[in-house]
Amino acid sequence: MASRGFCWVALISLACFATLPFQPAAVTDQNDVNALNALSQAWQSTALQWSGDPCEGPWFGVSCDDSNTRVVELILPNQNLKGNLPGVVGNLTELTILDLSYNGNLNGELPLEIGNLAKLEELSLQYCNFSGSIPSEIGNVQALTFLSLKQNSFTGPLPPSIGRLVKLFW
Repeated sequence: MASRGFCWVALISLACFATLPFQPAAVTDQNDVNALNALSQAWQSTALQWSGDPCEGPWFGVSCDDSNTRVVELILPNQNLKGNLPGVVGNLTELTILDLSYNGNLNGELPLEIGNLAKLEELSLQYCNFSGSIPSEIGNVQALTFLSLKQNSFTGPLPPSIGRLVKLFW
């Protein structure tokens, strides 16, 4: 008799559970996933062991928003990254922090697509080996409060568009 009562309780519990709305786990925006994978391939780094969904698993240096659907921080200082910064970085449109500092083997020109990062508040690229001119598109990143580009190999004058970065405090 006791086992029959247990069965009823289990059956009722299962029925109640089955009526709860199913909420699938959040999935990272596919543009963000594609951009991170392209960056990882461009950087030829053994330090980045990224696989799976960046907002569901621990991806070193990657942080996501509260809904776990968009990448908001990419913080990879001193990780011996090698290669360039591809334009696909501009697809990380929710990024608020980009820190690739102290990666002396990151080189090439900054991509024009850096100007697509309208929500970027902190850009730290010091002690890399970027070269060429600073793209005028950097003036589109008007949320910037912190910008560090020192100890690179940039040439030419600062673009006048940098004057639009009125929130910079240092």
